[in-house]
Amino acid sequence: RATLRTGCTFVMEEPDQSELRKYALVQNAKIQRMVNEAIQMQFPSQSDDDRTHQMAIERCQTYSKSFIDTTFPPCGSSLAGRVAGNEVPQVEWKRLSDIFGSSLFGDSISPNDLQRGALGDHWFLCALAALSEYPALVEAIFPLDTRKAHKCDVYTVRICKSGQWTDVRIDGFVPCYPGAGPMFSSACGDSMCV
Repeated sequence: RATLRTGCTFVMEEPDQSELRKYALVQNAKIQRMVNEAIQMQFPSQSDDDRTHQMAIERCQTYSKSFIDTTFPPCGSSLAGRVAGNEVPQVEWKRLSDIFGSSLFGDSISPNDLQRGALGDHWFLCALAALSEYPALVEAIFPLDTRKAHKCDVYTVRICKSGQWTDVRIDGFVPCYPGAGPMFSSACGDSMCV
């Protein structure tokens, strides 16, 4: 009879800033290549027309690529002026599906799903928390084809802007802390719809 005992000790240390910068540069270069490919693919422009959403999905399937919103590309310039203090921190852009898996809504929808991030103004998250008291309403702001299209990272969200309901098409990229989770808001569970 034999026994084997092992032990490990873990120490949390502040990451080396130069290593973080190198890591972010490599990740950002990879994403820039993806953005350049998306520009070449000529995705249809934003519109309330359902056909442009379907065209974006078809373009992704034709090229076997995921959608990238070239009007709000996953790069530091998209965050300039939107971060408290106007200083753009080190950012790693990750796809929602890489963080939360493939479920748009997770197991359930609840106000407890919301987790604040680094945004200076939380009015939108408060509105989402109030809306999530009624899960059917949250599901209603994501058209049915979005629930299928998230495999291509094409998401359509219905929002009311200045009293008019409009569909906004977005990609699945979110700014994250390097090597960690979302920077501005996230779900406490496995839901990516936050």
